[in-house]
Amino acid sequence: AGDELLAEVASRIEAAVRPGDVVARLGGDEFAVIIGDMLRLSDAQHAADRIDEALTRPIEVSGDTAVITTSIGIAVSEGDDEPEELLRDADTALHRAKEAGRDTSIMFDDNLRDRAVRRLDVENMLRRALDTEALVVHYQPVLDVASGELSGSEALVRLRSEDGSLVMPGAFIDVAEESGLIATLGHQVLVQSIRQTAAWNREHAPGQQPLSIAVNVSARQLTDPNYPNEIRREIFDAGLAPNLLSIELTESALIDGNPITERALQELHDFGCRIGLDDFGTGFSSLAYLKRFPISFLKIDRSFVSGLGEDEDDSAIVRATLGLAHGLNLTVVAEGVETPHQLSCLAELNCDRVQGYLFSKPVDADTFRKYLGLRWKG
Repeated sequence: AGDELLAEVASRIEAAVRPGDVVARLGGDEFAVIIGDMLRLSDAQHAADRIDEALTRPIEVSGDTAVITTSIGIAVSEGDDEPEELLRDADTALHRAKEAGRDTSIMFDDNLRDRAVRRLDVENMLRRALDTEALVVHYQPVLDVASGELSGSEALVRLRSEDGSLVMPGAFIDVAEESGLIATLGHQVLVQSIRQTAAWNREHAPGQQPLSIAVNVSARQLTDPNYPNEIRREIFDAGLAPNLLSIELTESALIDGNPITERALQELHDFGCRIGLDDFGTGFSSLAYLKRFPISFLKIDRSFVSGLGEDEDDSAIVRATLGLAHGLNLTVVAEGVETPHQLSCLAELNCDRVQGYLFSKPVDADTFRKYLGLRWKG
């Protein structure tokens, strides 16, 4: 059925352009169209509109009807561009079209050129950091609500720029995903975090609650069949108990229903690691995920925590999430806790664990060491 769909799409694109224009399939569901001898810049946009119109009509596939959307990136050359540059610019515009909500077309311009240059700068900086293992991992404390004890931390990566400043993940995680560097980045963060947490636990006084570490994992990492073995090896080498490692993933990692992802999560769960669903309630939040995948805990997004006790909808969402999770024997972690009032509300609702600026922003390993053995007293 997929092949039938691609063949029909190709035929419709060819029919929407001139006989002398070139239509090629680049791979997957991406096509390129080369239009020569344009008289006006608007000709390219008109061609994109014709293609979009041709593809919006329902397509018969194996007896069923499919409706597809099309994102188009346009790059125009005056004749002095290299083919690789033109394809790169069109691809940049295509990504922008997808970000804009899909089913639209975007023309490459100076703004996108500046953006592409910045993206390349970030990618180069990221590659240098990975080559020299110059990633910086910060740790945000996670506290047990009932006892006020430090229960662990969440690992959050930063990049050290050439001028010594720290670059936040929002500036480079998307680039890491798109460039394929996310697996290397994730591995380095995983190794640092596991080794550091194992060292802290060796420093812990007898009788104190062992510290756990939560590491964010991307969808791409989970599609690597060797990923569970990589984690097992690092845990074994560091001497950390498997149940002290929490793997946090967003709902987007589960949407595709990739069987490799499902198998990887089950292997990690069977090994003893805890699996957590991050930013619960902000995406599709299908309850089927909680049944299908071996989820151990949910994280309530800061956008809901911020309205606790003030916004009735936010309070209702937090209350419902806690009731659902506890009914399924899941632990709940609330992030973004910034005020004593929010903490008090979460305590009344029997939230299990919390993290946020009320206790500490993410800090380097040396600063975090000062928190070992401390108990929060509100």
